[in-house]
Amino acid sequence: MPSATPRILGVMLALCACTSGVMDERCDDAEGCATASVGDGSSSTGDDAGTDQGGDTMPAADASSSSGDEGPAPACIEDADCEPPPPQCQDETRSVLAGAGRCEDGACTFAPTIETCLAGCDATLGACRHDVWLPLPELDAPQGRREHTLVWSDGRAIVWGGLDAGGDPVGDGAWYDPATDAWTALPLDGGPEPRAQHSAVTLGSRMIVFGGYDGGGTLASGGSFDFDLQAWSPIADAPAFDGARHGHAAVIVDDRMLLVGGRVEASVAGSIPNEYLIAIDAWVLPTVVGAYPYADHATVATDVGLVAWGGEDNNGNPSKLGVMLDRDGWSAVTVQGAPTPRRRHAAVYTGDAMIVWGGIGDGLLATGGGRLDLARGSWSPTAALGAPPLRADHSAVWTGDAMLVFGGEAADHVLDDGARYDPIADSWEPIASVEPAQARAGHRAVWADGQMIVWGGVGPDGEALGGLRYVP
Repeated sequence: MPSATPRILGVMLALCACTSGVMDERCDDAEGCATASVGDGSSSTGDDAGTDQGGDTMPAADASSSSGDEGPAPACIEDADCEPPPPQCQDETRSVLAGAGRCEDGACTFAPTIETCLAGCDATLGACRHDVWLPLPELDAPQGRREHTLVWSDGRAIVWGGLDAGGDPVGDGAWYDPATDAWTALPLDGGPEPRAQHSAVTLGSRMIVFGGYDGGGTLASGGSFDFDLQAWSPIADAPAFDGARHGHAAVIVDDRMLLVGGRVEASVAGSIPNEYLIAIDAWVLPTVVGAYPYADHATVATDVGLVAWGGEDNNGNPSKLGVMLDRDGWSAVTVQGAPTPRRRHAAVYTGDAMIVWGGIGDGLLATGGGRLDLARGSWSPTAALGAPPLRADHSAVWTGDAMLVFGGEAADHVLDDGARYDPIADSWEPIASVEPAQARAGHRAVWADGQMIVWGGVGPDGEALGGLRYVP
């Protein structure tokens, strides 16, 4: 009996973009996407590569048959034989990924997924672009500014207040919607008077602005903007005792707003953490519990409270002290193992820890950083290897699995670079730099559903800048 004739069977891989409404001719129906099937079974006497119906060369599977009557050999025997095809762009904003292959009845099948490309799809690679900076739209955007606020709430990045390019306080703002890549101006009627170094927090459909400096003095007033009603309303002034402040931090805890730290005129305030009850528009009489007489500190909101750490006292001395509020009340943060004293640093909350990095120590840029385990109340240092250059007045955001550090000031210049810190691996890796003209310090940044939005700050020539977005 003659020996079997070797042959290569063509494997046709069809990755169908079902949601596009265009069916590949090899798909039986919309649910038959991303299948690999055996070719027409014809034998050959040479090593031929399989092609799809459009004539493109496709991966081939080796097989043999003892006779033509036995039909074609299977395209696969096990899942490992099914190598997925490369990704491809469905359009400018979506990439189709084949997913893992499975061998079923001798044929490879794939379960395609669609990835939304926040920075566009690279047609050459067929994949989403990552580690890129993109400009924010200029139409209806607020003017460049510094010492403003930027908060993220309900799909909006909201800019308000600050100092304009001439150093004058402003009382306007706008919000950016990444889904539409468009700005919407906040109404001016009924809004708070112009100010900088104020605070802004959100609760539900409301943004609450408080305090700040108007060029003539420190403010104890504020306002509440309701996004549902698209209207401002005033809030009660803070109590006279240690109420007015600027350069402070504000955090929502349950249904109240807590103020921590800050200054009154040139002096450090914040020895009392004032509480504002949002529902009834009233301030709670302050107590000395949780006193924190520091400014230029870093404060993070936790699941049950807040942590404030570092800053400078009335004499300008940097601090390594901190306070924490949780369900058990106020307590001091341990100094054992804490980073060196500093101010103008940045911090993020990871879900179980606070990470502190950068800042200025006693006249010099502070080295390193630390992780505060909130459950254990203990510090551990962040890795020095691979860390970005030292800096202050930078931004830091938490992505869900890493801290992104960007910009800031080092010596006599602003920075255009940044880095990603992984606390589990305790490791750093650089991120893409912005154009030199977009280097900045004193800006604000928020994490916005897969991307970092940056607004404002001081540029290389001292100018007030606009915004950018970064897609990791």
